[in-house]
Amino acid sequence: MDTSSFTGIVIEDSKIIEYLLNISHPEGSSKALFLIRHGFNTERPEVLKATLLIHLEENSPVNVKKTKFGAKYILSGKVKAPDGNELMLRSIWMKPSKENILKFVTAYPIEL
Repeated sequence: MDTSSFTGIVIEDSKIIEYLLNISHPEGSSKALFLIRHGFNTERPEVLKATLLIHLEENSPVNVKKTKFGAKYILSGKVKAPDGNELMLRSIWMKPSKENILKFVTAYPIEL
């Protein structure tokens, strides 16, 4: 996805550590188990952040939804995990209505 028109790309540490890699999170635990099984971990959250940025750069949106909060970008594509496997992920990004940034919302595995 071409991100050159945005003034910034934001992936909050809390989204990585407290949600995507948190096996105790009520909504994120299945994602955490999947990601941890493939080598991502809370000791090095920057590895997952970098992987998500690569996912964003290398894939075009499969869907863009306009909401009252802004535009939601849905991307699907393969990424390389720390364990060497290729994973198929879907990531969701949001461009808030009153800001020119792109914010990471979530990511989850999809079937190959």
